[in-house]
Amino acid sequence: ASGASVPAYQSATVPYGNSCTSETRTCTNGTLSGSYNYLSCTVQAGASCSFNGSDIAHGGTVTAYENASVPFGSACVSETRTCTNGTLSGSYTNVSCSPQAPASCTFNGSTIASGSSVTAYQSATVTAPASCVSQTRTCTNGSLSGSYANATCTVNPASVSCTKNGNSSNYSSTPSGFGNCCATPGCSGKDCTYTKSCSTQ
Repeated sequence: ASGASVPAYQSATVPYGNSCTSETRTCTNGTLSGSYNYLSCTVQAGASCSFNGSDIAHGGTVTAYENASVPFGSACVSETRTCTNGTLSGSYTNVSCSPQAPASCTFNGSTIASGSSVTAYQSATVTAPASCVSQTRTCTNGSLSGSYANATCTVNPASVSCTKNGNSSNYSSTPSGFGNCCATPGCSGKDCTYTKSCSTQ
């Protein structure tokens, strides 16, 4: 009606981040003031973003990681990336991150898993009355504690020195012809008539 007014808009839609521009148009005896031609105006939604093959809606967020994997004992570093009208904040590109498994150790040709232990010996053989000396070596991410290098240890019996008729010999057990003389220091027993000395070494 003449004398009435109506709001009008310059555009039907405007890009995200812009504002609709309006004016009031008034009818005066058949003539409408102004020039805008749209009854309504809509601000377009912000554009989505792409991350690792997935769409992130405008205003949405995603957790991203600096590296896809990190060494054992290290922590994954992450950031929150936010989509704003097609632009994703931040720079990390990995959708997930996994710590690497701890490294194993090698001992005497065998593989020792990290966290596991092995018994090692100072010497491969010892002679009685000495005893085998051992230590427990533990694998921690590729590093094996301790220093002993032998997987087994054997205790050899003590040798016995006997003298008969002026001839000396070392034996690991009672030799033939010496009877019990060489089994026990003191040289008593059969075949010991001419024994001069007998002792454990």
